[in-house]
Amino acid sequence: MTGLKEGQRMKYQKDGRIFRITKITRDFAVLQALDDSTQVLSGIFSLDFLFEKVPPTDSEERGYLREQVYTAFSERRGKEATI
Repeated sequence: MTGLKEGQRMKYQKDGRIFRITKITRDFAVLQALDDSTQVLSGIFSLDFLFEKVPPTDSEERGYLREQVYTAFSERRGKEATI
């Protein structure tokens, strides 16, 4: 599965529970249930069989765009910016 990033939501195909990716390494991903009841360690290549991507909500999308603007502004000015 490509394009994984920390904070992305994934749906467990077996029972429909929603997890959030909390850590990604070269070989593994750690996923935390949104209700904090379960934590899963999965191989990156196993995610295709166990989980499916959940589209981001509007607020998550706005947060991502805000982060892009902040980064672009900071790189251009050479200092931190506040949005």
